[in-house]
Amino acid sequence: MQPANHNPAEDNTATDWALVRLVAISMLVGFGVVMFATGMAYVKDLDTLRNVPNMVWDFVCGRPVESGIILPLLLTLGTLSILVGVGVWLAGRWRNRQRA
Repeated sequence: MQPANHNPAEDNTATDWALVRLVAISMLVGFGVVMFATGMAYVKDLDTLRNVPNMVWDFVCGRPVESGIILPLLLTLGTLSILVGVGVWLAGRWRNRQRA
């Protein structure tokens, strides 16, 4: 139940959530790009770049990686962060279409 002096025109909750969603998407994608770029800076040659999928898979499966954990961790965090940011953006668009 809303108070008697409630004015629906002054209801800013939708705007507030849109701002929160925009900030969250920006932070997630920005973090992802920085982590991914930092991970790519660790790649010293094409052979390392060629072995990145195997290194990431070994990291995910819990097998020790010969060259250390840094590169697979940076690339995994960067990729997941970008994917979650895009997912939040798509979920917001889908929800807005359902309202219309």
